[in-house]
Amino acid sequence: MPKGSIEEIKKAETTAIKKIQQAKNEAEKEILDAEKQALQDRNIILEETKKQIESLKKETIQSTKKEVEKILDENEKIIKDIKAQATPHINESVERIVKEITEED
Repeated sequence: MPKGSIEEIKKAETTAIKKIQQAKNEAEKEILDAEKQALQDRNIILEETKKQIESLKKETIQSTKKEVEKILDENEKIIKDIKAQATPHINESVERIVKEITEED
């Protein structure tokens, strides 16, 4: 083999190794960039999810408060109705007791 051929082969080999290394470095950089982007996307998704959860939590709390107020109002009306219905009976009973006591004297 001529000397020039060996040198050409070595140069080609060196060039090929450099290109392979360069391709490897570029691939590693792309992988790192993709991982970085994935982390950023993940953080954005987590932040949006957190906001949605907080919003739903507030809505649930407000809805629950309204339901509780509604139930309390209904209970208050029921209690007023019961008192209104019971008052005449209580008054009658008191009058009867007072009458019985005064008749005994």
